[in-house]
Amino acid sequence: MAKGTNPAGSIIASVLITLIISGAGMYFGLPLLFPNMNHEFVEPSDLDEYAQVSELEDDGIVVQSRYMESKENAFITDNDLTPTKMPGTEMNFTTQGSTKLAVSFEATILFHMSSDFSISTKYNMTLSINGVQNKSTRLSYYSSSPLGDTTEFVENVHIEFESGTLPAGTYTINVYWYSLLDASFGTTQLVAATSSYQYPRSIYVQELKV
Repeated sequence: MAKGTNPAGSIIASVLITLIISGAGMYFGLPLLFPNMNHEFVEPSDLDEYAQVSELEDDGIVVQSRYMESKENAFITDNDLTPTKMPGTEMNFTTQGSTKLAVSFEATILFHMSSDFSISTKYNMTLSINGVQNKSTRLSYYSSSPLGDTTEFVENVHIEFESGTLPAGTYTINVYWYSLLDASFGTTQLVAATSSYQYPRSIYVQELKV
């Protein structure tokens, strides 16, 4: 031991140096070993909300969205040749402007043919942003001879499209349907819902930044 050295002071100095070195190693080393330890901790119950917020912050595309579902009674026959609004499918949507709308329609539709149906039947369904844009699909059935029995089957319908850039305002979204061929004289029906048939139909709209 050097002459004039205080043993207690040496011990304290050694301890302080050790603590400083250890602390620096933990501060700089642990993040390398555990890279997530500096991230905000998220409870499992918050994961859905966290993912949604993060997604919106990352791309900022969706301004707002709305979903509507209906089981209101609705049907037409092959005699209905004039386009009419399908009950339960009207939505008013107000935009902030310089945005576009992504719209979609989903439904399970029942075809009903009476026993004396023959030849063909054809229907049109149109998803529309009224006064702006629309898109249609057709449902049809053909038989070369009378069916002999009442026949029913379901069709899954999906229509979607995106509009161009729109100014701020309130837009009405509807679904229109009608028969294209009155060759069956009321022997067919297109059914969205009745008191005994309750498949839902829905409209989903998103306002998107351009």
